Amino acid sequence: MRSPHLPQTLRAPTEADALLSPSSAATSPAPEHYGLAWIALAALCFSFTTISIRLSATHFGFSTSASVLLRSIAHLVLSTMLLVSFVHQSPLNLPPLYLRMLFIRGLFGTVAMVLAFKSLSYLPAGEACSIFACGPILTMILSKLVLKDTCAVHDVLCALVALLGVWLIADPSTANSNGGQHVVGALLVLVCALFSAAGYVCVRGMGTRVHFMLSVFALGIIGTPVTAFLGGREAMHQIVYNRRGTAVMLLGSLSAFCAQTCLNKGLQSSKAGQGIIMKNLEVPFVYVLALLVLGEKSSVPRILGSFLVVCAVAIVGWRSQIKS
Repeated sequence: MRSPHLPQTLRAPTEADALLSPSSAATSPAPEHYGLAWIALAALCFSFTTISIRLSATHFGFSTSASVLLRSIAHLVLSTMLLVSFVHQSPLNLPPLYLRMLFIRGLFGTVAMVLAFKSLSYLPAGEACSIFACGPILTMILSKLVLKDTCAVHDVLCALVALLGVWLIADPSTANSNGGQHVVGALLVLVCALFSAAGYVCVRGMGTRVHFMLSVFALGIIGTPVTAFLGGREAMHQIVYNRRGTAVMLLGSLSAFCAQTCLNKGLQSSKAGQGIIMKNLEVPFVYVLALLVLGEKSSVPRILGSFLVVCAVAIVGWRSQIKS
């Protein structure tokens, strides 16, 4: 007879299981509503991170390389502390295949961070966040191509609706200078979401055999030297002498790390589909904070585009919940 405390079946993580840690060791999982509360808190923390990036770039002249370098250092230091203190899994003991996948995950994550931070120099925070919400749909498509996952007709339709929303946010019909910036920013965020999805596919390929904190560690240990090399003295000079920008980005980096922790905590005790839907709270959070903190307003077509993206991703999450 199987023990009631052991999982009956094992499953591969879904598109919402980015950096999902193993939960089989927990004998008394928290109720689902606690898990959803953790994910909602993660969405709020992610929104603070987005506003911090936008604020440091537009108000304090913080460069993209300096922002990414500072966040990479924060990820590296905090993840190392947690790995040494609580996680009993060393990357040196992993098989070579997993080490290569961790390297690719860290590299893709670094590229995604650079593109995301750069896009916030061109695009208002709410609209950039809405386009990045396409991540689960892009992960689904890449999983179909790389991991041979199933992809129903409804999922394809949701992907098309999400891309329509991205087109409305980019608003290419406005050919003036602001319109050009919107197109560039939208393309940057879309490519950023694609690289982020590719990194999450690597995490899915490793499954729960590799602790999620090692994925965060990989992002920091690869992102730090890469951005230090690309940014050079200018990035270090801004971090040292642009004190206000550094303070804002440090708060954003800590908020991002807290968001990852809350997200993983919530995903351990809630269904994947519910997690996708609850994570979408980040979009209205960012719109409200951008209006209150930055005074950013958006047009009706772009708000409609954001609504289409959020609805498409929510439907994907709802279908994932039904399947589970």
